[in-house]
Amino acid sequence: MEKEKKKSSRKDIIKNIAIIFLIALLILTFFSNTILKASLPEVSAQYPKYTSLSSAVKVTGTIRSRDTVDVVYENVKDADMVQTRKVLSVYVREGDMVSEGQVIMTISQEFSDELKAAIEQYNSLKNQYDLAVLDDNIDSMRDSQSLESARKEIENAKDSLQRMRETYQAALQGQDTGAVLEAQLEKLQSDLEKLNEEINEVSADISELESSVSQAKMLLKESGVSSEELTTRLQDAQWSYILAEEDYNTQKNASDSLEAQISELQEQISDMTEAYGITQVIASLNTEIESLKEQAAELRSQIYNAEEYDENLVKQLDDIYEQLSDKRSDLEEQYIKLDIIGMETVDELTLYAFNRQLSEMQKDLEKKRAPLSEAQEKYSTAKAEYDNLTKIYEDVETLPESEAKLETLKSRLQQLQADQKALNKEITETSKKIDSNVSQDPETLAESIKSQEDNIRSLETQYQITVAQLGRSNESTKREREEQRKQMDELQTKIQSYENAPSTTDVVAPTAGRIVSLYNTVGSRVSSGNTVATLDITDKGYTCEVTLSAEEARKVQVGSPVTVLNSWWYSNIEAQVTNIRSDPQTQGKQRIITLSVTGDVYDGMSVNFQIGDSSQYYSCVLPNSAIREDNDGKYVLVVESKNTPLGTRYNARRITVQVVASDDTQSAVSGLEGGEFVITNATSPIADKQQVRLADDK
Repeated sequence: MEKEKKKSSRKDIIKNIAIIFLIALLILTFFSNTILKASLPEVSAQYPKYTSLSSAVKVTGTIRSRDTVDVVYENVKDADMVQTRKVLSVYVREGDMVSEGQVIMTISQEFSDELKAAIEQYNSLKNQYDLAVLDDNIDSMRDSQSLESARKEIENAKDSLQRMRETYQAALQGQDTGAVLEAQLEKLQSDLEKLNEEINEVSADISELESSVSQAKMLLKESGVSSEELTTRLQDAQWSYILAEEDYNTQKNASDSLEAQISELQEQISDMTEAYGITQVIASLNTEIESLKEQAAELRSQIYNAEEYDENLVKQLDDIYEQLSDKRSDLEEQYIKLDIIGMETVDELTLYAFNRQLSEMQKDLEKKRAPLSEAQEKYSTAKAEYDNLTKIYEDVETLPESEAKLETLKSRLQQLQADQKALNKEITETSKKIDSNVSQDPETLAESIKSQEDNIRSLETQYQITVAQLGRSNESTKREREEQRKQMDELQTKIQSYENAPSTTDVVAPTAGRIVSLYNTVGSRVSSGNTVATLDITDKGYTCEVTLSAEEARKVQVGSPVTVLNSWWYSNIEAQVTNIRSDPQTQGKQRIITLSVTGDVYDGMSVNFQIGDSSQYYSCVLPNSAIREDNDGKYVLVVESKNTPLGTRYNARRITVQVVASDDTQSAVSGLEGGEFVITNATSPIADKQQVRLADDK
C-alpha cells in the first residue's frame, strides 16, 4: 500500500512539472513576437510617388556693373593748381538715375582754400616787406640826417677855418683885425637869421605831423585794434564779407528764380482759368447741340411717319436747324478764343493740379524768405565792418611812416637848435673880440688854424667811414628786399593762376547711369581731381557670378532659364546664363556661373536666383532621406514581409538606384519598379537583409 502511494506521488510530481513546462512554453510562445519587436530597429517607409520635381538650383548673387565711371571735380593736370571749395548743394542720392549732363552737385564760387592760403601768405609777406621797407626808410632818413649833421659839422668847421685864415692874413699884413671880425660877425648874424627861419619851418612841420599822428592813433584806439592787428582784422573782415555776399547772392538768386517761376505759373494759371471757363461754355454748348440734334432727329421721324405734310412740324425743324447753326457758330467762337490765348480745353482736375503746384511753390518761397533775410543781414553787417576797417586802414596806413618822419624832423630840429646854440656862441665870442679891440697874434692864429685843420681831417675821415658802413648795410638790405620781392612775385603769379583757372560751379554727370556712390555732402570740402560720385553705366548692363558645386553645375547649361525669386521685391529683372567655367581655386570641385542681368538693378544689389529647368513629372520620387550612399554607389532599402507561425516578419533589402533629378527635399530615381515600400527613416543603422519593425506595427 505504501509502495503504491509513493508511486502515485512521483507521478503527480512529474505531471505537475510537465504542466508547468507547458505553461511556460505557451507564455514564451505568446510573447515572443512582442519581445522580438522591442529589440528590432524601428523604421518609417513609404511608396514612391508620381509627382513633379524641379531640378533648378537656388543661388544668391551680388549684382556688378559691367562698367562704371567716376565723376571727377575739375580734373586738373597740374598738381599745384588743385583747389578746394565747399559743396553748396547735392541734388541726387545713391541709387538715383541721372541723365548725361544732369547737375549732381553745386560747388561754391568762393575763393578756394588754396587761394585763400596763398593770398594770406602773400599779404603776410607784403606786410613784412612793407614794414621792412618802412624801417629801411626810417633808417635811411636817420642815416641821411646823421650824414647831413656830419656834413654840416664839417662845413661849419671849414667856415670857422676860413674866418681864422682871413684874420690870420690880416694880422700878417699888419691890418686891423677888428674890421675882419666885424665882417665875420655880420656874416654869422645873417646865417643865424636863416637858421632861425629853418627852425620855424621844421617846428611847423612837426606840429602838423603830430596832429596827423594823434588823429590816426585816436582812430586805432576807437577801433579797439592795434596797428599790427589791423591788417589781419581787415583780411578777416574781407573774407567774412565775401562769404556773406556769396551766400546772400546764392539764396537771392534761388529766391528770385522761384519768384520768376511762380510769376510765370500764375500767368499760366490765369490763362488756364480763362480756358477752363471757355471749356465749361464749350461743354454746355456741346450738350445743347446734342439735345437739338436729338430733337431734330425726333421731328424728322415724325415728319417721315406723318400721313400728310405737317407744315408746323417742318417749321419747328427749321427753327431747330437755325438754333443748331447758332450754337455751332458760338462753339466755333469759343474755340477761336482758346486759339487766341494759346490754350486747349482745360478740365477741373488739371486746373486744381496747377493751383496745387503754385501753392507748394509759394510755401517753398515763404520758407526761403527767413534764411534770405538772415543772409542779407549778415551781408550788411559784414560789409559795414569791412568798409569801416578799410577806412581806418586808409587813415592809419601811413602812421608808422609819419611817426618815423616826425622822429626825423625832431632830430633835425635838435640838430638845428644845436647849430643855433653853436652859432650864438660864436657870435658872442666874436662880439667880445671886437669889443676888446685886441689885435690878434699871427702865431696864436696859426696854431688855432692848424688845430682846426686837424679837427676837419678827423671829421672827414669819420664821415667817410660812416658812408662806407652805411653803403655796406644798404647793399645787404637791398639784397634782402629783392629776395622778399621775388617770393612775393612768385606768390602773386600763383594767385593769378588760381584766379584764372576754370572754376566749376555745377558738377554734371558725364554720361547717363545710376548713382552708385556719393562721396561728399553739403558743407564738405572737395578738391580738384577728387571723385565726387561713381556712376553705373546702365546701358552696358550688369553681371552676376555665383559658385556651384560640380554636381549642381551639371544641371546648368549656357542659356538655361533663370528665375528671380521673391519677385515681389523686384521688378523688370531678367537674367540668363552666359558662361560656365571651372573655379581654379577649388581644383575643379566647383564651377563659376556667370549671369547676364538686365532691368531695375544696381551695383552691389543682392538677388536670389533659381537656375535650371522648370518643374517636370517623374514616376518614382522619394524623400532625400531615403537615398543612401556608400562606396558602391547610391541605393535604397525596401521593406519585404514574410509570414511565419509567430507572425509577419519584416526584412530590409538593398536596391541600387540612380538619382535622375533632385531638389531640396526630394529626388527622382531609377532602378525601382514603383511598388516598393522604401525606408525613409530608422531609429538605428540598418544593413541589407536585417530584420526591422515598422513604426506603426506595435
